[in-house]
Amino acid sequence: MLVSQANRLSFLVQPPGSAKREAVSANARSRTVTLICARDFLYDLILEGDAMPTPIHDYLAGPVSRFCFRDAPLPLVMRTAAEELLALRTDQRSELMFEAKALELLCLSLRELSPASSADQLKPRSRLKVQSLCELLATAEGMSMSIAQLSRAVAWNETQMMESFRNVTGTTISNFRNRLRMERALAELRNTDRSITEIAYDAGYEHPSNFATAFRRTFGVTPRMSRTAFTD
Repeated sequence: MLVSQANRLSFLVQPPGSAKREAVSANARSRTVTLICARDFLYDLILEGDAMPTPIHDYLAGPVSRFCFRDAPLPLVMRTAAEELLALRTDQRSELMFEAKALELLCLSLRELSPASSADQLKPRSRLKVQSLCELLATAEGMSMSIAQLSRAVAWNETQMMESFRNVTGTTISNFRNRLRMERALAELRNTDRSITEIAYDAGYEHPSNFATAFRRTFGVTPRMSRTAFTD
């Protein structure tokens, strides 16, 4: 079983006949994508020579006798795939797209869980710096900072910072910022009555048409369609 939640990528290996329960507080606001894999199906997806965590290899070899749970930061490319999957309508026309997105997310999960991935070779200190950088980029100040300013803010060489950031998040600093802008724009479209022009300007676009193109590239729908779908 592979689980991605709370900006974390997690996997759980579960013994036969056991039960998994989740407790969520009444005030919690989160969305989770859970992918449940039968042994034969998972076996066909893992290529010969792929390095997987030991619990997954044990699961592929036969029934396991104990639970095993591990997690890691959720790369932005996987978060994007999960958001796209959650945005799909549950009708017959979307069934094939839903299956394709779920398979894409599963393959990305397996790639990320491989101990041979470049992200796993990073030192813990570098991972902490990437986390600090993500937190900074989520602020109004960080949104407008140049690469040079960001590197000074986290006391990191520019080249190492950009390479480590991509290894951990699966995307560039620029793409990460653009994604944050689009997510904020989406929240404004859903939760406010502000015009699309105003929201586009706040997202850094002088022309609503350019904003609409970037928004559709990110979420697969136009800003107007997103607002209408949420209010219907």
